[in-house]
Amino acid sequence: MFCAVCKVDLNDSTTEMEVSGKDGMVKVVNVPCAVCPSCNACVVDSLSAEVVRKAAKKSKDDTLDFDKMKGVGIMAGKISL
Repeated sequence: MFCAVCKVDLNDSTTEMEVSGKDGMVKVVNVPCAVCPSCNACVVDSLSAEVVRKAAKKSKDDTLDFDKMKGVGIMAGKISL
C-alpha cells in the first residue's frame, strides 16, 4: 500500500480510535493501520473500521482493545459480533 500524498510504502502499525458507543464515546486501542513514514498519515482499512464501529455500539466499556476482541466473525463480506 502506498501513501496517497507521498507515494511511498506504508508501514504496518497500530492506532487508537474514538467512536460513538452504546453509552457514549468508546476508545479502541491497538487498531491495525498503515502509517506513512514521511507524513505520518494513518490509514485504517474499512474492514477494521467496521469491526471497531460494531464492537463499540455493543460495548458497555469506555475502552476496548482490538487485539482482545472476541466473537468477531467475517463471512462472505459480512461482519458479525
